[in-house]
Amino acid sequence: MLAYVLWCLAAACCHAWPSYGGLRDPSNCNPLAKDSHCSPDPAFAGKTSFDFDAASYNQDFETFWIVDDQTKQDRENRLHFAGDGRNGVEVRMTEPGQAPTLTSHQYLLFGKVTVKARAAKGAGLVTTIVLKSDSGDEIDW
Repeated sequence: MLAYVLWCLAAACCHAWPSYGGLRDPSNCNPLAKDSHCSPDPAFAGKTSFDFDAASYNQDFETFWIVDDQTKQDRENRLHFAGDGRNGVEVRMTEPGQAPTLTSHQYLLFGKVTVKARAAKGAGLVTTIVLKSDSGDEIDW
C-alpha cells in the first residue's frame, strides 16, 4: 500500500481537521481509476529512519517532514526538541482545535514501521500515527 507516514497530535473534539500536509485530495486524483491527474509518488529508496531524539528544526527536518502551515508559523511553541538524545520532540497544542501534523515527503511502498511514542496527557487529546494511501485507505494507531 502506498502510504505516507503521518504523525499527528489532535484534539478529539476538533470538528474540522486541517488538510494533511502532502497527502493528495482523493477528489482531485483517483488512483484506482488510473487517473491521469495522479502524479508519480516519490518513495523511500531503501531503509530509512528518522530519529527524533537527535533531531532539531533545521533544513534536514524539513527535507524529511512536511509541517502543517499553522505549526510552521508558530513552531517555537508547537514543536519542542528535547535535544537530550532520549526524549525526542514534544508536539504541543496551546489552544483548542489545533492539530500539529508532520507528514513525510516520501511514500512507504512496503516494509515495517516502528514508532516509539508517548501519548498526550489530558482529557480529550489524541495521539495518533497514521499510514494513508492516495486512495484513502488508512491504518491508524
